[in-house]
Amino acid sequence: MAGERVWYEEAADGNREIWTARLSNNEMAIVFLNLRSDYHSFYFPLERPSKIRDLINHKDMGVFHDRYNYLLVPSHGVHVIRATPI
Repeated sequence: MAGERVWYEEAADGNREIWTARLSNNEMAIVFLNLRSDYHSFYFPLERPSKIRDLINHKDMGVFHDRYNYLLVPSHGVHVIRATPI
């Protein structure tokens, strides 16, 4: 599976990035990467309503309609989800 960086923000204390990869059944893996020295929030616009699953914590996050918001990715941390269109 090849991923693509779809968003990038550079700062003196590190970068924030979002990477995506298309999966089977029209699903998408989305990775939020925080390389900064403090916590940061992320959001990702969704093409259509989707069920979101946190792949690191093995937790269903619910259905999101317009965008997925995730608060406080830790410094040098990552948040990985799978979006399944409904």
